[in-house]
Amino acid sequence: MKAIWEELACYYDIDVEGNVNSGGAWYYPTPMDGSVERVKKDFTNYVAVWRGVEVSE
Repeated sequence: MKAIWEELACYYDIDVEGNVNSGGAWYYPTPMDGSVERVKKDFTNYVAVWRGVEVSE
């Protein structure tokens, strides 16, 4: 089941040494009305990762 806001996300492909994780990172360019008040945080300009992506230094 897809959340209503998922269609508004923009996706990045992640390429590590030729291995591409299509859509492995995503962000919302503009928060949905009421979302900042609901989660108490403005996530504009944040990028989230998924599909097995691990971020390390």
